[in-house]
Amino acid sequence: MVLSAETRIGTSPAAILSFFDKMEETYTRWHPDHHAFRWIAGRGVRPGVICELDETIAGKRQRKKVRYVRVADDYIEFRPTSRAIRLFLPRMLFRITPEGNGCRVVQEIHIRIGPIGAWLNRKELDAVRQHMQQEGENLKLLLEEST
Repeated sequence: MVLSAETRIGTSPAAILSFFDKMEETYTRWHPDHHAFRWIAGRGVRPGVICELDETIAGKRQRKKVRYVRVADDYIEFRPTSRAIRLFLPRMLFRITPEGNGCRVVQEIHIRIGPIGAWLNRKELDAVRQHMQQEGENLKLLLEEST
């Protein structure tokens, strides 16, 4: 199952990558349910760098350590460092596609869950979808106001 959200942002791919590269400064402004971000091994959005995300989704506080695994001018992919979590949440990514005078940003969260699990966890999955949509809208506001 793939949860996704898409946002059109009037800025360059470089500005979007810069936002993610400065996540220590931008994370808590990005969404009101983001509490803290820290680099653990390395800094910046580069393959091999590990960071920790602290956020609330569906009323539950979540701390995740993730490793950036693929990074390009138009793509950021990261995975949980925990093998156990990767069994159910193998990867998360952002695709950045230039369009006209801006970009289309697609967020994806890949989840291994069957139809029964999806039904049993539908409220939590809906909350994740809503959180992703809000992140896209807030990213748009933050980046377009700075240009």
